[in-house]
Amino acid sequence: MLFIRGDDAPLSYMHYASEDAVRALGVPLGRTRDDLAVACAMIGQAIVEADGAGRRISISRSGKWWGLNRYPCTPLGRNRVVGFADAITEAGLFHQHRAKPGAHLAERECDRMQSAIWATEGLVARMRGEPIGHRPPRVPVLLRDDDGDPLPLPDTEKVRRLVRTMERRNEVIAGIDVTVDPKAAASGAWRFSDHHWHAMSGSGNWTCVLSIEMPMAVQMFARSDFGLHGRMYGQWSNLPKIRRAELLLDGEPVEEPDWSCLHLDLAYAMCGHRLDGDAYEMRQKIRGVSRNQLKGAVNTYINAADRTATIRSLLQKRFEIGRDGKPVWPRRMTWEATAAALDRIEERHESIKRLFGSDVGVRLMRIDSNMAGEVMDLSAKAAIPVLPVHDSFVSPRGKTDIVEGFMGEVLDRTRVRLSQGSSKGSVEARLHRAPRSAEPMVPCRVEPVEAPLAEPRVLLSCGAAHPSCGARGSPLGGAPGSPSCGAAHPSCGARGGLPGGAPGSPSCRAAHPSCGARGGLPGGAPGSPSCGAAHPCCGARGDPSRVPGGLLPRTLGGALRASP
Repeated sequence: MLFIRGDDAPLSYMHYASEDAVRALGVPLGRTRDDLAVACAMIGQAIVEADGAGRRISISRSGKWWGLNRYPCTPLGRNRVVGFADAITEAGLFHQHRAKPGAHLAERECDRMQSAIWATEGLVARMRGEPIGHRPPRVPVLLRDDDGDPLPLPDTEKVRRLVRTMERRNEVIAGIDVTVDPKAAASGAWRFSDHHWHAMSGSGNWTCVLSIEMPMAVQMFARSDFGLHGRMYGQWSNLPKIRRAELLLDGEPVEEPDWSCLHLDLAYAMCGHRLDGDAYEMRQKIRGVSRNQLKGAVNTYINAADRTATIRSLLQKRFEIGRDGKPVWPRRMTWEATAAALDRIEERHESIKRLFGSDVGVRLMRIDSNMAGEVMDLSAKAAIPVLPVHDSFVSPRGKTDIVEGFMGEVLDRTRVRLSQGSSKGSVEARLHRAPRSAEPMVPCRVEPVEAPLAEPRVLLSCGAAHPSCGARGSPLGGAPGSPSCGAAHPSCGARGGLPGGAPGSPSCRAAHPSCGARGGLPGGAPGSPSCGAAHPCCGARGDPSRVPGGLLPRTLGGALRASP
């Protein structure tokens, strides 16, 4: 059987065969209960993988690899895993590939194979009809190193908070009844085996996922950093989008609203601008490149580590077929032609040019994972079942408008937060901290985010120290003689060293998402309504007490004061 790197599944403790069934195989099981538990887990996972895509299970023989405590609170250890793998292979029930020492350092990536095991047909036949149990992950948060291997979670309050949050969200997800529309299930595009759901993609390829009778999600972080990646994955995540549209949530048909051009949108906000128009329409048409192909190139470039890596990736995609049945990148495109296409992309998105090929993608994923969590929490409060899929949400068709409203509200808040720290230095600092990894065209206009303006009649104050100059938001902008850096205070919008309500101080002028009032102004236009909710930019609250010009806003952290 031919395997390539990436085909294998990591060893896990999620599945287990019954002790009686394992003893009946007649293989050496060790002397302790932990030895037996490891044998049951390895056989259980091998049977589950054989029932699905037939993946191998990768195991390491390196004492250094196991020395990092990869599987805390489980009996999995080097001697038990390697010892049982060798024993059951000798009994003819496992196939085994033993990598040569140092194989992970091979010059060619395709040769960097780890040792692996997989079930023989004889084992599958003997275990047929035997129950396989499933355990949820001990914690629904996973931290991976640069090679994608799991790492033990640090014992910190931050990590405990992440775990508690995911456990709370999984309690909601576990209460959702996920099924397939009976008409779709009978169409031939679905198959159901003992442990998997098999679904056909639009191009005719089959994908299998673990059964979704008990849905749950795991949040995954990358490169040993909780500030990178952080997206949530559930069994439904790997289903083709065309098949997810055939799911039922609590018996209701679904739709899947998404954020359009999300990473580009967030990148513009990081640079203090707003994305306007179609992100995939260039000023100069790129001959022979369709809109879908160009969309893929833009998203590859914004997520890539550098320009060279982007070109190499796109050239490899000339031999991949997309959902539309066409090559992901035109086969006629050479290195030079691909580089010229990237130049056109940079011209179209001049305002965020420095973010292309900067490895900002893993940080954007961390931002969009927070956004997805906020939408899930809002939906849970409204008793609406949703399943997150990165930048989209599988949700009941009759509640799509409400979910889209939550998505818009979260996107607006996130844009504001990013724009508040949108100086060139702050963006470059984000990039510096990021570890390095690996149609008709019309011009579009970019609208910069407006700088905070003043409203001399109202002073906004949160009372917190300005992070740059130390000045505290107050009616006088800080203590007498305090220094000023000129940057907007993140809470109230006041700029260091300026009077809190004098010209140049707090106002984001963005419309309040609920009542339409604009922050820093007297409630908005004359007679504007008020919902009383805090403005996401400056914290001002609409107040029913009318003053000339509209409704008088209050701040979250400080008292409302009128200028003399």
